[in-house]
This record gives sequence, structure tokens and C-alpha cells, in this order.
Amino acid sequence: MRSRALPIFAAAAVLSVLCACSSGPGAPTADPSLASYSSIADEQAREPARIASINQAFALAEARQIPREQTRETLKKVAWAARNRPAVRLAAVDALTPDDPADTANMVRLLVASEPSPDMVRGLADRAAKNNWTQTTSGFVSRWARITPNLPDDTRPERDALSRLHPGRPIPDVIYDVLTGKLGPAADPSSQSAQRERQAAWGLLRRVDPDNRRTIALLTADSPEASADPMLATLRLAASELRVVPETAEQVVWVQRLRAAQGGAFWTTARAAAARLTPEQAEGLALRHIPAVVFASAHRTEWLAMTRAQLLAEARRRIDAKPHVFRSTATPGGDAYPPETLRAHDRRLPWADLLLVLIAADLAADRTSADALFAAVERDRADASTEHGGCIDADDAGRFTVRVFEPRAAQRLGDDRFVASPELLDASDTALFHFHFHARAANLAPFAGPSQADIDYARLHGRACVVFTSLSNSRLNADVFFPTSAVIDLGPLDR
Repeated sequence: MRSRALPIFAAAAVLSVLCACSSGPGAPTADPSLASYSSIADEQAREPARIASINQAFALAEARQIPREQTRETLKKVAWAARNRPAVRLAAVDALTPDDPADTANMVRLLVASEPSPDMVRGLADRAAKNNWTQTTSGFVSRWARITPNLPDDTRPERDALSRLHPGRPIPDVIYDVLTGKLGPAADPSSQSAQRERQAAWGLLRRVDPDNRRTIALLTADSPEASADPMLATLRLAASELRVVPETAEQVVWVQRLRAAQGGAFWTTARAAAARLTPEQAEGLALRHIPAVVFASAHRTEWLAMTRAQLLAEARRRIDAKPHVFRSTATPGGDAYPPETLRAHDRRLPWADLLLVLIAADLAADRTSADALFAAVERDRADASTEHGGCIDADDAGRFTVRVFEPRAAQRLGDDRFVASPELLDASDTALFHFHFHARAANLAPFAGPSQADIDYARLHGRACVVFTSLSNSRLNADVFFPTSAVIDLGPLDR
């Protein structure tokens, strides 16, 4: 078995001992190359001297008969150590490159994916572009997929790296090639790390192609990858048959479960209903809308014949005249919550969101649903360990059904948080809404509406949601909200 390379500190210690042994009485003068090699791993060494030693690393190692593999490992550890300054780390990358370009490119792919320093990312992008390391693309995509506050996507160094690595190609197409594996790691594309890269690519593609047009074109084009790969086959079916694109990894799983829901009958019905939508109705269509379209096709057919303007007028007629209680508490950062009126959001709501608003208005006026909700509120108020919630569906006759799913013990994070249990997620594939309560006290009027954490929940799971806030022992306030941050106050429900 080949011996493993010595750790950095061990190599440095051996070299220091050698220096000491050679400097005793009558011994020859210490070899300066030995001290220079030691400074490569010495984090206390002055930066210019350390970079100079790194630049000569392989020559110094050869002079001292230090194995090449040991020198590469020493330099790799310097490059990976975030506590080193970028100039030192990039010098190590430069020293490694001519010795083994392919291995260095693979290291850069792995390194950049989790790199915290923007300066280091820019330096790695420069080197990837200079050496035409297109195999590093997936690393830059993974890093870009992580949201960086106050740094818009069009100014990200990773975007610049992709443009330089693939000149003339649309950015969505490059990201899609990472998703398909064309630009992923060559070895074991089914590994967990490769799957994480693909999931990151999907999330990023959703950000850079928000209207889904290029994504749907890529997914529905004839390609062996989209036909043979289970994940791509699912995405392709969603785009071609339901006219939607899942936004997150969680939603990809949701689509896979929808295909099996009700023995495949739900998918068949949804496909037919989606096919009948006009271009205006399909604009902005998302996975959260599919249960609503199916519901309307069976129980509210008149709404499917309406334009967006007609749906908006109907929603205003139903909602605007009701009494409203708007959330008045500020965010932790001090910002006011967005308005909760149709007028404030009407330009942002696509036809299918307005369809959900009308269904939610019917729910808020439903006597049987109100009785079930008030019973659940009493259980919530008696439980200080968590908020309660669940999902709202409809039976074959179009009657709303309220199903409560309490969080598991490990998900009970206090009386102001609701966490979806696995049981809720598994049972709500065809549900119209997820819901939860604000009910730790009888009158929570200042909290009548979703918190930022609630909106983040809707965004993560891609769901249309309703929050019911206790205004008294006999009145709840209802707000429907969406992953887009649009919130519509529906008015009160009375016991």
C-alpha cells in the first residue's frame, strides 16, 4: 500500500528538525531551500515570502527529494484554507496548474462551490476562463445558486465566469446543461454530490428565467437526456402536460407524487383542464394553481370562461366591501408589511392567482368550514408549543374539507411558528391551500396576516396559503397569500 502524504504540520516539523540538525557545531550551513519549502505551510510567514516559496514549490521539493504527491497535497491545503488570504490561495492554484491541469480544474470546481470569499471566486473565475476549464461550470453554478444579500444576479462573479467559459451562449442554456449532466462532473453523475449540483442548477435556472419561457422550451425540446433521466422526465412532463415548471427541489418531488395521485386520475384530469386554458389564463401558471384549475373545471366552470379582468372584477365585488383587519406589526428589520388589498396587488396577480382568491373567498363564506376551523382554533390556543395548521381540499361534490396536521415533537418551535409535518406534505398534493392559525390569544388583530416566515413557507413549498387570525372568541380574520409575497385580506369568519 502506498504511504499517505504527511500532513502539512508534520512536513513542516520534519523540515524544521532537519534544519536544526544541520546547524550544529561543525555542521554545514542550513540549506536555504529547506526553509523556503517550510514557509509554504507556515501561516505566520510574511505573505510575499510565502507566495515566492509557493511559486517555486515543485522546484524546491525536487531539490530536497520531497515526493511530488506530498507537495500537491500541501498546496491543495493552502488553496482550501479560507483563513489564508486570497493572494496566497490563488498562488497555490497557479502552482498546481501546470503540474496537473485536470486535477487542479476538478479542485477548483469543488472549491468554488462553497467558497465564502467573493475575491477568491473572482480569482478562480479568471483562472478557469484563462485555462478554458469548462468542467468547472457546475461549481460556479452551485455557488451562484446560493443567494447573496445585496448582490444582484446580473453583477455576480459567477455569472461573469459562465459568460467567459461559454462565450455567446445564453446563460439559461449553460445552467440547463449542468442540470442534464452535460456540464457536470464526468465521474458518477448519480452520486449525492452530483445530485446536489443538479438541484442547485434547477434552483438557479428558476431565478434567471423567471417567466419560464426558455426553461419550457429547453424541457420540451426532443433530447435523449430529458427522456432517460427520471428527474428531467418529471420536469418535462410538468412543462408539456401541465404547462408549469416546478420552482424548487421540493416541488419536483411534489410533481412526482402528483403523477401517482388518485391512481393517476388526478393527473389525467389536470392535464385536460390545463390544456383548455387560454394563453392569458396560462400566463404565470404555477404548480400551486393546478388543484384550483381542477376544482374550477368541476365545480366553478363559469370562472374558467372569464378573462383576468373579469375575475378581478368579481373578486373586488366579493371582497372589497367586507370589513378588513390588516396586520400592523413591523418586520424584525422595522419594515412595514405589504398592503393586503386587491388594489395593491392586482397588477401582480396572474389569472390563476385570482382564481385562487375567489376560491378562498368561497371558503371564508362557508359555514361548515368555519365550524371546523373554530374547533381547531380552540385546540391551537390550548397548545403553547406550536401553531396548528393543515390543508384545505374539496370532496367530489365540491364541499370544502379542513384537515388538521399537527407538527411533530421536533417541529414544535413555539407558539408563533408553524412547521409542515411530513404527513401534511404527503397528504396535500391535490389540496387547494395550506393553512395555519395565529391564535395564541383571543385577540391578535395586530398579527392579522402572514409573517415573513409564513411567506417564506409559501415560497419554499410553492403553495397557496391561508392564515386565520383570532380576533375574538367568535371571529377569525382570513388572509390568502402566495409565494410571490402577495397578500389579500378576505375579511372575517364568524362562529
